[in-house]
Parts: sequence; C-alpha cells; structure tokens
Amino acid sequence: RQKKKAKKKKSSKADRKSQKEDEGPVFGKYGIIKLSDLPQKQRSFSVWLEEVKGLAGFNGPKWELQNYFKEYAEDYNTATLPHIKYYDYDKWEMEEYQKNKAASSETNESAHMLEHQENAKKKKDQGFDLVRSMMSNEKIQEMKRQRQLQSEMAHAFKTGDQARYLQLKKRLEAEK
Repeated sequence: RQKKKAKKKKSSKADRKSQKEDEGPVFGKYGIIKLSDLPQKQRSFSVWLEEVKGLAGFNGPKWELQNYFKEYAEDYNTATLPHIKYYDYDKWEMEEYQKNKAASSETNESAHMLEHQENAKKKKDQGFDLVRSMMSNEKIQEMKRQRQLQSEMAHAFKTGDQARYLQLKKRLEAEK
C-alpha cells in the first residue's frame, strides 16, 4: 500500500510539473532584469525598440527611454516577448549565422563537386579530341584493321586452326 501511495505522489508531482509547463510563459524563464541591466541588454533592447515599438534610433529623453526599458523588462521577466531573439540578440544572431553558414557550405560543397566532375569530363573529352585530331583517317582505319586481325587470330587459335593462326600472326608482326 505504501508503495502505491508513493507512486501516486510521484505521478501527481510529474502531472503538476507538466501542467505548469503547459500553462505558458514562466516568470524568469530567461532570467530577471531590472533598470540597472540596461547597459548589458542595450543591443537586445534597441532591436526590440526598433522592431516592436517602431522607434529606430531613439533619441528621446532619458526618462522616456527608461519607461520603454521598464516595459521591455516586464515582458522579458514574464517571458512574453514576441520572439526569442529579443532575450539575447547577440546569441540569436550568432546561431542564425551558424545555420546559414552550414547551409551555404553544404551548397558550396555540392556545387564544387559538380564543377570538379564537369571539369574532369571536359578534360577527358579534350584528351580524346586531341588524340583524334593527331590521327589521320588512314591511321584510324589501320588500327581498326589490326583489331580485326587480332580477333580473327584469337578465333583461329580457339578453334585449333594452326595454319590460319600462324598466317595472321606473321601478318600482324610484319605490320608492326
């Protein structure tokens, strides 16, 4: 009985934790800031001020800036800012940079491999073209005739026709 009660207590604690997570923003989830933290959070605050409030390059009085920062701090502390980048803009910016860098490097690698393969194919084709251009039509015909004689010689050898085999062998040796 005691074990069952202990299990029920543990499961009910787990249920309460999951309910708290489902409730939404948690106070202090990203830390707690106050007015004295303005210098440390200046970049994130400036981005928030520009994008959320629409006040780019705010040059108003200090008291008005402090009021905006109090509003920012309240949203920060209650974890209700519209985007995660407003909590630590530098960190978010670095993560985005790393993501983009990884994506572009994969793209660059595949493009580089494709380019390398195309260059290799062009080089191979150029090699064939060079060999073809250096050979005359007569040379090409001669190579084809020698290949034909070699295949006839191999056939004569396999069938046991020694006379034909020796005749073709002499002819090939005389031409070389």
